[in-house]
Amino acid sequence: MATKARIIDNYFRDLKAYPQIPYTPIGETIIEEVRRMGPDGLFLSTACALVEQESQGKNVFGCFAPGALVRTESGYKPIEDVRKGEQVLTAEGRLRPVSRTMRRLYEGPVYEVRTPSATRAMLVTPEHPALIKEVVEKTPALVGTAAAPLSDFGQAPGYAKLDEVKDGQHLVCGQLVQSRDLDALEMPEKFTRGGSRGPKRSGATSVPLTPENLWAMGLYIAEGSTSRGLICFSISAKETEYARRLRNVFEELGYPVQFRTRPDRPDSLEVTVGGMNLYESFPAWFGRGSEQKRIPGELFNLPVQKLRHLLRGILDDTYFTGKSYGEGRATILNQTSEVLALQVSEISRRMGGQPGISVVYPEGKKPCYRVNEAEPPSVPVRREETSKRGFRKFDGGLASRIALEPRVYSGPVYNLEVEGDHSYVVQGGVWHNCDWGSEWTNVPPFCNVRVTEKRVQRLIKNVKNGGGQNGVGYTQLTAIDFVREAQRAGGAHRPGPNMRVGFRILNGHIANLGWPAGAAAYNAGAGNWRSVIDTYGAEMAKKEREWSARL
Repeated sequence: MATKARIIDNYFRDLKAYPQIPYTPIGETIIEEVRRMGPDGLFLSTACALVEQESQGKNVFGCFAPGALVRTESGYKPIEDVRKGEQVLTAEGRLRPVSRTMRRLYEGPVYEVRTPSATRAMLVTPEHPALIKEVVEKTPALVGTAAAPLSDFGQAPGYAKLDEVKDGQHLVCGQLVQSRDLDALEMPEKFTRGGSRGPKRSGATSVPLTPENLWAMGLYIAEGSTSRGLICFSISAKETEYARRLRNVFEELGYPVQFRTRPDRPDSLEVTVGGMNLYESFPAWFGRGSEQKRIPGELFNLPVQKLRHLLRGILDDTYFTGKSYGEGRATILNQTSEVLALQVSEISRRMGGQPGISVVYPEGKKPCYRVNEAEPPSVPVRREETSKRGFRKFDGGLASRIALEPRVYSGPVYNLEVEGDHSYVVQGGVWHNCDWGSEWTNVPPFCNVRVTEKRVQRLIKNVKNGGGQNGVGYTQLTAIDFVREAQRAGGAHRPGPNMRVGFRILNGHIANLGWPAGAAAYNAGAGNWRSVIDTYGAEMAKKEREWSARL
């Protein structure tokens, strides 16, 4: 027993020590309960089995493998890098804070999910619900507009677990509704002085978000770089109008502009702008190097009326070089930045387009992300035959065709709990953050929400007034007398007291009925254990054997 206790203790102290135990730690609670309850080996592995079962509940599991790109306030970032307090885009088109991040190790079936609005395939656990156009619900879900209805028939799309989604159905695309306007972009103060306490550098430190300034920023995102204290634009020698516009923008801000033609590239024109303010601020805003180019969050969440000027600058690089790729579609972006491709695609959707994303892998070069426009947004595109394949429009939004491939995955998975709106946007599509959205309740007797002291007290009051009851915590204490017992032991909302009461009941059933009938009785009651002996009891016995082998 002592050996087993040490193994668990070490595991919860260092997740890397025992990666074969794929569950999120719950602090010291298991080892605490082992010491309090005595040397019962069956109890130990049963405790682990119960925690395993709970970890797959509706509010504590993870669903996306690493790398799935979540739409945050600052842009797109891998789900494993999203932190509590960050704001993410939700189904309602709002930016809402993350109230909790979740991670656990997982081994089992997943789906490889691909859509035309995504830059990469995502690995998602089968039970995770997605917002699907073909799943019609009577209660509207606000997507892409501030009001319902949203579907072709006056009803909203609905959430469906991924293993219930059919290949070829359409995943609803997320779309920002509550934009955030801004008049100017302020340079970080650390870049505006010559040293920590030196004098202010010359040139404007606040860039007004005028149409021309936004256009110049967009052109820098697509084509700009930095070198020797300068920011540089490499354009075609024929694009004299671009050169003139860039000179006007930066000279008005107080920065010197020069033109030069490189001897080794006589068909190109390099526009350079001096000023350490710009040299340090532009890479901080827009990324350094082609793979890191991005639209900063302050600009990405602007109203469409301003974003169109930024997008114009980004896309002008593609149009004037005459590049066009794809079959029957106009390529509006051809860059090595994955995040920029997702951002341009989202802006295009906000402007009424139907952009698809493809990835090309040139031999010996970096992957290239192409945004192909099926229906031109308000910004003019090259006149070419376009295709609408892969997208479906409905009132207030756009949905992209989903392709599913079953896979097997072993490793960490992640999920996010979002304040006020239990959904978030991944790779352009809308996903719920619990097992089943319609079962999430914030009123007694509660369902699929975090157990808190106040909620336990409200639940007890609800039962006293004749209302329903519900399972509480890790051991799902349902009978209100057991909940009260855990309250007296230190709080039913705390894992330690909750598990102390739950395991006492479980061990009592096992002592009277044996194993696994006692486990079944824990679920259905002492008089009804036969009804679940082949389901809950058998599953508990299986988990007990698995954990015994692991420990």
